[in-house]
Amino acid sequence: MKSINIEKLDLNLLVVLQTIYREGSVTRAAERLNLTQSALSHALRRLRQVLDEPLFLRSGSALVATPFTRNLMGPLEIALGNLQSALNTASPFDPANDVRRFVVAIDERLEAFILPKLVQQILVSGPGVGLSSIRMDQANLEESLLNGRIDAVVSAAELRNANVRRVLISKDSLVVLAGKNHPIVQGGSITIEDYLRCDHLAVVNDKSYATEEDIILSRAGYSRSIRMQVQRYVGAMTIVANSELLVTAPKLYATVVNRHAQNNSFDFPLTTKPVEFFLYWSAPMESDLGIAWLRKEIERCFQSQMA
Repeated sequence: MKSINIEKLDLNLLVVLQTIYREGSVTRAAERLNLTQSALSHALRRLRQVLDEPLFLRSGSALVATPFTRNLMGPLEIALGNLQSALNTASPFDPANDVRRFVVAIDERLEAFILPKLVQQILVSGPGVGLSSIRMDQANLEESLLNGRIDAVVSAAELRNANVRRVLISKDSLVVLAGKNHPIVQGGSITIEDYLRCDHLAVVNDKSYATEEDIILSRAGYSRSIRMQVQRYVGAMTIVANSELLVTAPKLYATVVNRHAQNNSFDFPLTTKPVEFFLYWSAPMESDLGIAWLRKEIERCFQSQMA
């Protein structure tokens, strides 16, 4: 790539490049930036001429980034994120009057527990503030925080980048749920022998069939009988309510998804360390008063829900 004089570069072209890269489509990028497709295509041609490098290749209806673009996007997104933070820092943030949208990624085990309260808080304290809760991609959490794609993360994952800050925000444990007519509900607690004697419903995702409880059991030298598997705890609660299967779930999540089914809840029969959840944010964005306000709202929400 030839040497570029940034004084002669239209920075809007970099925003166009970032948006097309994220969307993988000129049409979707144009909609997001509120521009016509022809205007966006013209901007992309201008940037290609300035950089003197191919930026995208067409694959069917999608645009695929070239190796040059993929190598550029990491530092570019961090730079644009820092620029956005600098601009936001220069102006005080007033949630009562400002219009702004924040993006958060919340662990699925906590989203149902905390998000309704958080939305309620923001609707009151920030009438012009929007919130997007997106699917958590563990592999790209640090990068997404540092490039400004995500403003805050609530996760049990260990993010160790020196430019990522965190605070412990919640702890959770496992519980075992059984239908009201299950023979096991006669006592106030269950033993490991009771647990292993029963058939189980396992909640698994599409990436792993080893659940947290099965890992714990395996380490203790036990295994259980898994008769059924589902993808979501919401459906699991109804199945358990109408069968003699047990399901093991995170306690905070279960308090929400079990409200309708009203299954009986017991402590998991083995001693385990609590799962620790952290609120993460980008250190370079700490001076952004809007993100600082968002962090306080998330912390306040957890404090009220855990009280």
